[in-house]
Amino acid sequence: MADIKICFLLVIFVTLFSFGHPQFSDYHQICQKTTDSVLCIRIIDASGTARFKTNANGWLQILNDQVKTLAITTNTKIGDALRSNPSPRAKQSLDLCNDEYNSVVATLDNLEWFNLNKSNYPDFNRRLAQLLFIVEDCISSFTKPPPTPTPIGVFNENVKHVIQLTLQVLNLNQCNKITACT
Repeated sequence: MADIKICFLLVIFVTLFSFGHPQFSDYHQICQKTTDSVLCIRIIDASGTARFKTNANGWLQILNDQVKTLAITTNTKIGDALRSNPSPRAKQSLDLCNDEYNSVVATLDNLEWFNLNKSNYPDFNRRLAQLLFIVEDCISSFTKPPPTPTPIGVFNENVKHVIQLTLQVLNLNQCNKITACT
């Protein structure tokens, strides 16, 4: 009977160990597993909000805030470019990007990282993936025929890069890999 209890406890332990999400005690640990650990650490280090630096939900909030700052800056640059009388083709792409960046900022405002848990992880993952798609759509709008030079290329790439980092930290926290949990 004791052997059965020990085996049962062992099976439960192994199951929980195998399927429980990783707990990173330090953002340096999780950032080291991303594709740009230096930027990940730099963004979190730069945050003045010490209470956000204590757990993964806080780290994600810091990254989210950085994406939002970059998105707002990009939207400002879009407005500047629109005021400089761009070609009709460039105006078309800039108008699209303006609408899309308004959507990005609104979505980032509604992500409540302190509520993140295993059951709502798929929703957070989906929302970040949608933001990535929106930014990539803005980027590609300048290459559609006839292509036109983009005045916001670097800004788009910066937003895209930090969204990717945020998505990687989210996935690492939930399933210990930079791609989505399956």
